[in-house]
Amino acid sequence: MCQRKPRGTRAPEPEEIVKLKVVASTTVLAELARQIGGEYVEVDSLLGANEPPPWRRTGPLEGRLMTADVLVVLGLGYEAVLAPSIQRALDAGVALCSLEGAFPQEKLLAQAAGAEGIDPHVWMNPELWSHAVGTLVESISKLVPAHAQKIESNGFARRFDLRELLTVIQRRVSLIPAGERSLVTSNAGLRYLGEATALSVTLGPTTRRAAELKELESLQLDALQAATERIVVRAEVHDLSTLDGLIKYAVDLVVLATS
Repeated sequence: MCQRKPRGTRAPEPEEIVKLKVVASTTVLAELARQIGGEYVEVDSLLGANEPPPWRRTGPLEGRLMTADVLVVLGLGYEAVLAPSIQRALDAGVALCSLEGAFPQEKLLAQAAGAEGIDPHVWMNPELWSHAVGTLVESISKLVPAHAQKIESNGFARRFDLRELLTVIQRRVSLIPAGERSLVTSNAGLRYLGEATALSVTLGPTTRRAAELKELESLQLDALQAATERIVVRAEVHDLSTLDGLIKYAVDLVVLATS
């Protein structure tokens, strides 16, 4: 039997989602937090679109930390200059999600030129970066437990996307003749890309295909994230606001520089 809804009654309004405020140290971390947190997070990046580290510790920056629900940092010494500001935020009750322990130690590369510590540019290897997903899923789920299942689903989807990205860049590098799969560059972070693609990366100056290599070496791999910035390489448009676009752009420059 069909029952008529009493006149004057209204369907209940959908419950408003209270977003978790996430502050990430870099745009790459902010992107990952948005992908995993989805509609349940509001994400801010301490670094601007074209602003490379180190960060400048200022009152406004510390104010942004203090208003966060959770602070997402890479670790590996990357945010060392922010340590006092981060500690003050933690003392004020802000939660911390550090990805430092997420990565297999044997996969991490030492800093170049004999410098101490670990090279932090782990996101340039999609397989390695996928290890960060689980840590971030766990941290966000604890703070929004009612939506933990959806957060986990988002994390699963991002792991799948990263596997697909790895397949794409490996296929691109495989198109380079075997004897030419090498790159001489001053950008040590590209060694992680080499590890992911069986591309030989040597640090040092070069004169081969100088124009392309000069452009490649000028990349700020953790800063080229401007949503409005597009760079066309081999008739392809790469959106440098995303990790996928950044890596594919770097790979295309490698292909240009070594072909």
